[in-house]
Amino acid sequence: MSPNRKLATISALVMTVAIGYVGFTFVQQSKDLSTRNAEAERRAGEFVDQLAAVDTEPEEVVVLQDGDQLAINRIPGDDYGRVITINSDGSRTFVPNVRCERYHASGNYGLCLWKAGEQRYQATLYDVSENVNNDVLSWGVTLPSRARISDDGQYASYTSFASGTGYQDLGSFVTVIEVFETDDPLNRVRLSDFDYSDEDAALLADIKGKFWGVTWGDDGDFYVTWGNEEEIRIVKGSYADKTLELTDLIGSCPSLSPDGKTLVFKESTANGFELVALNLETNETTRLAETRSVDDQVEWLNDDTIAYALHVDEDAETQLQPEWDIWSLDIADETAEPELLLPQADSPTSYVEG
Repeated sequence: MSPNRKLATISALVMTVAIGYVGFTFVQQSKDLSTRNAEAERRAGEFVDQLAAVDTEPEEVVVLQDGDQLAINRIPGDDYGRVITINSDGSRTFVPNVRCERYHASGNYGLCLWKAGEQRYQATLYDVSENVNNDVLSWGVTLPSRARISDDGQYASYTSFASGTGYQDLGSFVTVIEVFETDDPLNRVRLSDFDYSDEDAALLADIKGKFWGVTWGDDGDFYVTWGNEEEIRIVKGSYADKTLELTDLIGSCPSLSPDGKTLVFKESTANGFELVALNLETNETTRLAETRSVDDQVEWLNDDTIAYALHVDEDAETQLQPEWDIWSLDIADETAEPELLLPQADSPTSYVEG
C-alpha cells in the first residue's frame, strides 16, 4: 500500500471511530447541551491524538518492565484484539503476534485466551521474561471469560463459558475453570476436584454449582466465585492443599489488592453489578463511586487504584467487533470519581516483574 493510501486509510478509521466516540460521549453525559458538546469534542480530540500515536510497526521484541500497563486493543479494524502496551503519554504499542479475547501477565508469564476458529478457542501461556511472544504451551478452551496470573508468576487460572456468554442470569450459563502452576501447565486442575469440609459440601457439591473468576494471593492462596441457580458466594482456596472454603461474602469476580489488604468484588443489583470494596483487616465494606454496571473482574494498578472495562454502548454484545473503554478509580480517595483511562480497549493488566 502506498504511503498516501495508508495515510488515507488511517485517517478514515480515525474519523469513523472518533465520530462514534463523540456520539457515545454525547449520549452518556447527563449535562446540559453546551457542556456535553464541549466535553465530547475534548475527549474525541484526545482519542484522535492517541490513535495517531499508535505504533503500527512495532519492534520485533517488546520487553515488559515492572509497572507496565497492557490491554487488548478494541479499535475496530484489522488490529482489533491485538495486545498493546500503554505508553506514558497514552499512546499504544502493539505486542507482536499476540491477539486475544482475554489477557493477563505477571511475573514473567502471560496468559492469552484467543479465537482460533469460527467456534474454536485456545489458551496460550507465554514466557515474557525476555520476549512477550515466546510460546510455552497452547491448549483448547471454550468461550473465554477470565484470565489471571499471580503477582509472582507462579500460578495461573482461566475461566471459560461452556454455555452462555454472561453472568447476569445464574441459570443461563455453565463455566469451566482450571488452575495450574506456570512451570507445569500440562498439570491443570479443575476446582470441582478440590476438597472441602462436610459443612460446605451442601453447597459446593451441588451438581449445578459452578466456579468463575479466580484472584491470587500469596503462596497459591486465592479467592473465587461459586454459584448455582439460586445464589452466589465468594470462596477461599488453597492451591497447595487443593482445598476450598466458603465465606459469608455474597458477590462475584473478586480481585485482591497487591498488598493483600482489600478485596473488590461485584454485588448483583436490580441495575446490574455494583462494585464493593472489603477491608480484610477491619471487615468493613464500602460501595465504590461507580454508578454504572461493571460486568468485569477489576485489575489493580496499585494498592489504591482499580481498572475495569465498560461497554461503549448497550448493543456491544451483538457487534462483530464489540467496543469497550477502560476506566480507573482511586478507591482510597472518597471524593474520587471514575476516570477514563484508555478508550477502545479492555482486559487491563498491570505487569509485575518476576
